[in-house]
Amino acid sequence: MDRESVSDGPTAGRWKWSVARAVIRSLKIEPFIFLYIMATGLADITATQLIQDKICLQKYNMSSDYCISISSMKTVSGGGQHRDTGTLTSDFTIKDKILADVAHFDIYRQAISTLPGFVLVLFIGSWTDSYVHGRKMILLMGAVGYAGQYAGLLTNSLIFNLDVHYILLSYVSSALMGGWAAIWLTSYSYMTHNSPQEYRFIKFMAFEVSATTAGPLGTYLGGVLIGSGNPHPTHHQIHNYSRVFGISLAATIVSFLWVLFVINENRKRPSPEADPTLGVGDHNQNAVINSSPLDDESLALIGCQTGHTMDTEFRWRRLVDIGNVRDVWRTALKPRPGGQRARLWLLYLCMSMVLITLVKEFQIVFPYAEKVYGWDAAHFSMVKSMASVAQVAIVGPAVLVLSGWLRVTDTTLGIVGFVAIMTSALAIGSILSPVGAYAMYVVGGATPMASVSIRALLSKLAAGQELGKVFSLLAALETVVPSVGTFIYNTLFAYTIHSYPSLAFQIAGALVFVPIGVFIGIDLTAKS
Repeated sequence: MDRESVSDGPTAGRWKWSVARAVIRSLKIEPFIFLYIMATGLADITATQLIQDKICLQKYNMSSDYCISISSMKTVSGGGQHRDTGTLTSDFTIKDKILADVAHFDIYRQAISTLPGFVLVLFIGSWTDSYVHGRKMILLMGAVGYAGQYAGLLTNSLIFNLDVHYILLSYVSSALMGGWAAIWLTSYSYMTHNSPQEYRFIKFMAFEVSATTAGPLGTYLGGVLIGSGNPHPTHHQIHNYSRVFGISLAATIVSFLWVLFVINENRKRPSPEADPTLGVGDHNQNAVINSSPLDDESLALIGCQTGHTMDTEFRWRRLVDIGNVRDVWRTALKPRPGGQRARLWLLYLCMSMVLITLVKEFQIVFPYAEKVYGWDAAHFSMVKSMASVAQVAIVGPAVLVLSGWLRVTDTTLGIVGFVAIMTSALAIGSILSPVGAYAMYVVGGATPMASVSIRALLSKLAAGQELGKVFSLLAALETVVPSVGTFIYNTLFAYTIHSYPSLAFQIAGALVFVPIGVFIGIDLTAKS
């Protein structure tokens, strides 16, 4: 029974709701991602605060009172003595130096966190395409790596006198397991393998909603738990870092158990689904689906009933086989009909632009808010969390209606996402008051549509046996490009913090014109 005959019949509404219920029942990877992202949200702002406090206390030898009050300094409040040199300098000048040092430190933290994963993800994609539980093993490895990261951060907070540079060692374990890029690659490959082509945008958006909900929740809880500072600390902790890192560690352990006992994979690979005659901006209106009721397992049975059988015996040595990397590049460079190879690389370019632009939100928004608005970690976390939850409440249902029911094309939804990214960056970069931050979160609500549309279009260009390889190269870009963006934005912010702190946001907004132009071209080509 094809899609058109169903949607035109009297049971159309009931069929659509059955699909919605089936999508909900298929949410297996999403709880894992929710726990993983929540743990990350908890730890990220807290780790930045820990770095800032240690730099303040150790490098500049300032008092606990001074280090706690940095966020609230908006004007010069008088002279403070730098006890290392005995010279007098303004509190405000020292604050700018500390924030600049934190920005530079984050460059090293980002490099350690991501660069090893850039190499590893090139091996993972081809390997996970070959083994039925390969993706599950990568997720388990990722959980172990992040558990080690949070254990390291917990140790650095409990032994507070440790030099600030020891914090960098905490990120080695997660990096050696592939980092977040390996988890993202594996998750999207898993969802693509276990869902039909025409509903991938909805499935991918459900995944993004899980991540977008968990991040603000973790950020909010982290801001509440870290506290506003203790000028008379116990064990020298001037904020409550250890409780936050402890909860992150516990959430990661639970996510490991979820993957171990809940997530399994269909042994059959999906049939090759890439249709050389189908424009990548269009939904496949001729897709054939199973006419029987969708069961509790998921939509995995749709489109996965034929194809090659995946191996069940693990061969770990093949994980580091250089042939895996060659397979990835052969898949990306091989000729494809209808100009689809060019489209593949244009989509990679678009994702790179999106990643470079979005890095500013994770790397410099908090120090920017400290500098310009005088917000501390708790207030920043509260604002970000409330705004993000409101975004999810609006965007989630909107995507279900636009993509699932009104059949708006993936390229159109992507353009909406790009415009949201651009306007949000320009808003915070042009309005030098808290209104700019509020506007960034409000107009940026549709931001996830950009990356989701890119992944959905990529999944339609890849045949079943190419899924891991196509997403592997994407994950490699997602690993190295944010490091480049971090270097650019943090360096720019450090050098312009006195005179033009919003310049980085304005540059980020301008970069989005590139993917907007590409998607307009893809959409026009698909329609013609």
